[in-house]
Amino acid sequence: MSNEKEKFLLFRIRAFNDENAFNKVVDLYKDKVTKFLSFKLPTSHDAEDAVAETWIRFWRYARGTKIESISGIIFTIARGVVYDFYKLKEKRNEQALPASDEAPELSDPLHEQIINQVDVSILKELIVQLDEEDAHIILMRHVQQMRIKDMAKELGLSENAASVKLHRAINKFRTSILEKFGEL
Repeated sequence: MSNEKEKFLLFRIRAFNDENAFNKVVDLYKDKVTKFLSFKLPTSHDAEDAVAETWIRFWRYARGTKIESISGIIFTIARGVVYDFYKLKEKRNEQALPASDEAPELSDPLHEQIINQVDVSILKELIVQLDEEDAHIILMRHVQQMRIKDMAKELGLSENAASVKLHRAINKFRTSILEKFGEL
């Protein structure tokens, strides 16, 4: 969708509390936001809750504030939701692992889902080991599916500098994968 159409939708939300315009924005970004939050949070249930919270916060913010970049504000809000999730989790001193050492019996579909989550959790573990800037730029490109041009704008860099940063971050990520697993 063109930048002008997005600005029009934002105007409709702010000026008229237009739910249809809001729904169009959600339709445009829901897949990217869901992927981003699924990657950042430990379970699909947590990600679903975070997606809902992100859209609620976006609705509240967009109704009262002029916004220049939809994706910029949506992913800024999403990062805030992730931060709040881990802050709350830390406060409650929740443990991610069950108290029992016994593994539950698994049905086939559940077993496949767990295996897929393990693959994602390994990638999450490795990306968390990168410095924040490298992890952020990889997520912008491969989870949020941002173009280099948009990444450069958000990071305040030239397109060439953003491309170089992305390339270096991917090389660091690739190195950490190889260190953990060797040649695949």
